Amino acid sequence: MKSWRQRVFVWLEPGEQASPWEQVFDFAVLVLILLSVVVVVLQSMPEMAEYDGGLMTVEKVCVYFFTVEYLVRLWTCPEVALRGRMAGTASLRVQPDGAGGFSSNSAVLSDSVR
Repeated sequence: MKSWRQRVFVWLEPGEQASPWEQVFDFAVLVLILLSVVVVVLQSMPEMAEYDGGLMTVEKVCVYFFTVEYLVRLWTCPEVALRGRMAGTASLRVQPDGAGGFSSNSAVLSDSVR
């Protein structure tokens, strides 16, 4: 019998014979990625300033979802993937920014790559 860790790993990384739920999850992730990109573009437009509060909320929801997904993927990944030359680049540290969301710190990222 597979452990929870193995089950979640298979669910997050479906093979060629993905179940309908795995396909729905993959599609939802794709939609959230596209939504996140659209929100960032809209936030850069001065005409959209009146919608900034709603756009910021959507952006935060996407960031929180991707943060949780990333942490779950780290928990489920095989230990072999955490060893080796590229182990530092596999762990992007994310920290809260002043706006209440999250942002990556390039100094922290460059330290982890070394």
